[in-house]
Amino acid sequence: MDEQILENEEIDISNIKFTKVAKNNYIFLINGKNVLIQNYNIEENYSYILKGKISKIEYKNYKLSWYLFLKSKNIVYEMKSIEFINKFSRIDNILFRIKNFISSGKENYKKIIPLLLISENNYDQSSVVEKLKSISIYHLFVISGFHITLISKLLKKILTFIKLDFFYSLFIWILFVLFYLLILNFAISALRAFIFLLFLEINGKLLKNKFSKIEILLFTALLFIFVNFYIIFSFSFILTFLITLNILYILEFNIKSKLLNTFFISFTSSFLSYFILNLTKKYDYNVLSTFNSIIFSWIVSLFYAISIFLIFWKDFLNYLSWLFLKLIDYYINFQVFLKINLDFLFFLNIIFIYFVSLESIRIKIFNNYKIFTYKE
Repeated sequence: MDEQILENEEIDISNIKFTKVAKNNYIFLINGKNVLIQNYNIEENYSYILKGKISKIEYKNYKLSWYLFLKSKNIVYEMKSIEFINKFSRIDNILFRIKNFISSGKENYKKIIPLLLISENNYDQSSVVEKLKSISIYHLFVISGFHITLISKLLKKILTFIKLDFFYSLFIWILFVLFYLLILNFAISALRAFIFLLFLEINGKLLKNKFSKIEILLFTALLFIFVNFYIIFSFSFILTFLITLNILYILEFNIKSKLLNTFFISFTSSFLSYFILNLTKKYDYNVLSTFNSIIFSWIVSLFYAISIFLIFWKDFLNYLSWLFLKLIDYYINFQVFLKINLDFLFFLNIIFIYFVSLESIRIKIFNNYKIFTYKE
């Protein structure tokens, strides 16, 4: 069915399977095209009978950030005129069983653990999410390179301890992370981290570090764009690559003090995130965001590791979740915010100038290093 036939065509079909793309927003696939439905109570582990009319998504009906997000997912159609939608049959497979197991638990558990482990954001978590955003640590809960790197390090230590061959270890790591990505519906930031880490391993073991980490990251970004050009409209894509690029630049400056290095990474990443997010929506800047990120990155890392290893001990995780929520409720009272009212072009120019400056510093350091080496 081509675009002209699909648009405004009424459909009546069964065995529709939905995939969640955001809170209360789901897509289904018909004739190779993603179709969006909104504000329906959908359960992903069921297939549905659906009747309605499909139309093309129009920019004028949505905010810019949401419209660009849909474009990045290749979602150009929606179904608003729905006559009926009913459950058809239950989908019973190991993937849904795992997701349901992780998502189910006592009250405090459900507010934190599903969000932390699989980025499952449901109604019970809405107030928690707003608090996490308020103190600028929500990014620590959205599955990203932070989590994939952490879980990769944990797995690598286990595989190193049992002294497995490199290629066997790499194969087990790939299978494990791919299965985790499958549960996460291949979230962009998590997938970026996986591909980047995979290329790093290949570059280190097989290519003898022929390419720099920055070159590998840029190659990874180009690979994403080649597969789906519209991903350049995704703020998740922009954020994950620019923040990682920023971190790699600072690491290349070889700051000897670990504390100072951590501060610069947190401080610059915090500001950069703020500038990128303000391209489409105005946010107040949390003055303590850098400090919050440094402190809570250790707390959340430990919490994440404990949650993975003790996922079957849900009563204990419920208690830890309660403690964490109490900490957030107390901590949120000490935040300081600044209102910054600047336009789109200002933030865009700041981001551009910042990365040009980083590259200029990097080139200067590299050239000085070559001169020093040559003289020696």
